[in-house]
Order: sequence, then structure tokens, then C-alpha cells
Amino acid sequence: MGYAIDGFGIYGPRGEDGRIVRNKDLDVCHGHTHAIVWDGKKVAMYHYHLNGEYPYSIGCFRGTPVTVPGSGHGWCHQRDRGSRPAAVGARRRH
Repeated sequence: MGYAIDGFGIYGPRGEDGRIVRNKDLDVCHGHTHAIVWDGKKVAMYHYHLNGEYPYSIGCFRGTPVTVPGSGHGWCHQRDRGSRPAAVGARRRH
């Protein structure tokens, strides 16, 4: 579906086995870790899911949110140039 502002992927309502993901399968942020395709390779990585149960989408951020410089927010994070989510290697900038 896309990426959250903390760099982790957002997937639809189906898990790796094709079954609908329920809230009981997810953590408080509405995500979990299992095998996904990342940069063309299958790896076990944390990611969020959308589903038909409240809160339907992301309930909180597992990683550190990143903002675009000049977006009007009082702080921003620099994203590491690697292929990892922003939660890995993000630094606070003042």
C-alpha cells in the first residue's frame, strides 16, 4: 500500500499466507514481523497492516517518524541512506 512516516511498510488486509489479518494478529501499533519482499529479497521485517477492525490503520508508530525539512514542523529526522526503515539509524536534528 505504501510507507508510514517512520519508514515501515503498510500492507493490505492479507498476511503472508493470504488470510485476512485480524487485530489479534497485530501489536498495538497495528503491525507485526513476518517475511516480506524488501529490495527484491524475502526478509523478516516489521510492517503495518490495514484491516477492517478499529483502528483500521496505524495505531501508533513503531519507529521514529521522519518529517520533510521545511514542512512547518519544529523538528525533523535525517533518514539513513540505506534500505532500512527510518527507525534504524535515524538521528534527531535540532
